[in-house]
Amino acid sequence: MGEHDWLARRFEENRTHLRAVGYRMLGSLSEADDAVQEAWFRLSRSDTSDVDNLGGWLTTVVARVSLDMLRSRKSRREESLDAQVAEPIVRRTGGIDPEHEAIMADSVGAALLVILDTLAPAERLAFVLHDTFDVPFDEIAAILGRSTAAARQLASRGRRRIKAAAPDLHADLTRRREVVDAFLAASRDGDFDALLALLDPDVVLWADRAAVYAGALKEVRGAPAVATTFSGRARFAQPTLVNGAPGAVRDPGGRPRVVFSFTITRGKIVEIHQTTLTSAVEGADREHGAGGPEDDNVVQPSRRVSPTAARRCSEEVTVGILTDDMKRVVKEQRLGFIATVCPDGTPNLSPKGTTAVWDDNHLIFVDIRSPGTVANLRQNPAIEINVVDQVSRKGYRFKGTAEVLTAGPVFDQVLASRRARGAENCMRALVLMIVERALPITSPAYDLGVSEDELRAHYRRYWETLWSAGDPDGGTLEA
Repeated sequence: MGEHDWLARRFEENRTHLRAVGYRMLGSLSEADDAVQEAWFRLSRSDTSDVDNLGGWLTTVVARVSLDMLRSRKSRREESLDAQVAEPIVRRTGGIDPEHEAIMADSVGAALLVILDTLAPAERLAFVLHDTFDVPFDEIAAILGRSTAAARQLASRGRRRIKAAAPDLHADLTRRREVVDAFLAASRDGDFDALLALLDPDVVLWADRAAVYAGALKEVRGAPAVATTFSGRARFAQPTLVNGAPGAVRDPGGRPRVVFSFTITRGKIVEIHQTTLTSAVEGADREHGAGGPEDDNVVQPSRRVSPTAARRCSEEVTVGILTDDMKRVVKEQRLGFIATVCPDGTPNLSPKGTTAVWDDNHLIFVDIRSPGTVANLRQNPAIEINVVDQVSRKGYRFKGTAEVLTAGPVFDQVLASRRARGAENCMRALVLMIVERALPITSPAYDLGVSEDELRAHYRRYWETLWSAGDPDGGTLEA
């Protein structure tokens, strides 16, 4: 194993810890990732042959980078791009190690982060490193450029402020959890009056770009409108912790899709933020070293790029899942075989002749006469679409999740396009598929050494014979 590979492996062993340090220091996942990324850059450029404790060295680097970011934030009073809505960290079931707990525990909720933001950068660093991660005061002093006694005094000052606010925080957490639980219960039951009683008259529901893209309104204002939006529609919503605060996650089919975070004042919900989640592509290669795998115990939101990351990655190009060849096959064939899951768990397969590419990550098809498929997707959004070239016997399997749209910009654009082409059949709904994985499909004949030209020639003869009402059995190639 080369030195670079060894360093990358050691860095990955410390990544979760470093991310926890960055998050506690900065209160933002994207900024924490920037700090961790900077630690990797410095590690890859440094001679660490005389470093006995690499984990401690990396912790010091992340702490110093975070301290610089805090000081810069204080001096410029600039907000990060994701400052308006805290990035959702959602507790999931399963084992979580202590470093994950450091990120996701109740005590690091949104309310405490507000208090931490009131501390001076040096106070915050001393408190976080010593009281959370047991870093000795002499090491903290070296980071701050102060004496050990001064570092101890800074941590003590921050600790007093946190402890003074702790009783109110825990009591507030209990009250907010009760409000969210009551809201979800009223939503499931369709109890409009109960919803109104929990909502501030001027409540606002905000939806992120992905939700708007799928047909949601960007902004819904007023208790009656918000109550109407949620009434009877929380069947898949489950209470959870979002940034350590009571929230909800919608997980149809057991797969988290949307997170709802609540701002509650004096027992009333004044704001609800709807954030669409994205899942890692199953089986995709993950970068190590500078990139590294994401935390499998944390549901990741749609990635928002902080200013530092934006500057660093300005020359990178984002590549969608759908390649040019995948788009070509879908465009040429148009017939997709749609697999969904019935309420009893059995599979359902239905051909759709309106399958098309929407963009680099989405496929669509129109609901003209697909009541079973649409009903299945409303119950369970898991979907697979197979599109195969019947001549070359090649194609693709697209796996992902789907949204059934009956309104919104995507629906309206497709409807207008169909009308412009003179389509007369009824468009009841539009299914928008989020492609999360794409796999090639090829005939077993290729495994036997048959060329694509031979297969094309064979199946052209096959279809020509079939279309001319002759005997379709035109050869012996295995399909």
